[in-house]
Amino acid sequence: MIHTAKQLKDKVKNMSGGNSEVAQALIREQYRGYV
Repeated sequence: MIHTAKQLKDKVKNMSGGNSEVAQALIREQYRGYV
């Protein structure tokens, strides 16, 4: 479970392999799931 923005960013960074374009897309998907 992700509780903080930092955890979310770290998870996304790991998932995207440091690719910021992929990271942005993943963050958008994560937020859509939360709201």
